[in-house]
Amino acid sequence: IFLDFWSSFLIALSIPISFGITFIIMKLVNADINSISLAAMIIALGMIVDQSIVISENALVYIATGKKKYEAILEATMEVIVPVFASVLTTVLSFAPMFAMSGVMGKFVYVIPVVVIASLVGSLLNSWFILPNHLSHVIKEVKPGTVAVRTWQDKFFDYIALPYARIMKSVLGHSYITIFVTIFLLIFSMWWAKNKVLFNLFPPDGADTFFVYVELPDEATFNATETVIKEIEKYINQIAFSGAEEF
Repeated sequence: IFLDFWSSFLIALSIPISFGITFIIMKLVNADINSISLAAMIIALGMIVDQSIVISENALVYIATGKKKYEAILEATMEVIVPVFASVLTTVLSFAPMFAMSGVMGKFVYVIPVVVIASLVGSLLNSWFILPNHLSHVIKEVKPGTVAVRTWQDKFFDYIALPYARIMKSVLGHSYITIFVTIFLLIFSMWWAKNKVLFNLFPPDGADTFFVYVELPDEATFNATETVIKEIEKYINQIAFSGAEEF
């Protein structure tokens, strides 16, 4: 939204490129495409564009200063190459412990860290090597003396810049209070998650259809059978509406 069309297009293009690299890595580690791996790809979907956004925006900033496009793209990429790598590394490390899970559960979730980490590696390679080359073909240099045309994005940021600056000034001016509130919220959220949030890895799913078999003596009459069936129906209705777990 806040970038020009071609920069946004190249950022969006990083999604299929990253997933293409992901499929190659999945083939190398014998990981299948199934419902679990597709869910992992959805998890990674919002993260694989972050690196491309950072590099693209930084390149546009350098271009706006009047630098040549090749110089601007190179300096922009090299300037953020370490932060981009660090951001990917933190996410990789957060998913890596899932490899240590053993048993049936370990086999079940093994593909999730494989797909997420492979997607992040693919996005990293794309942002380092493929994206800069594509940017060099679409970014236009700013000629000296050219007056920049203010877009609606610039006006939007001007509208929110002043309130944001006031908030940040207040936050940075009361650093001790900010740190205390942050630590308090962290401890409170951990306590809340432990005591108030229910944890159920595999929640039970109610049956849509079930069968009840009733066996009576051979000499039982039709009326006796009907009476027993109605009692069973009444009992089932009571249990169903009460939500009893033993049912």
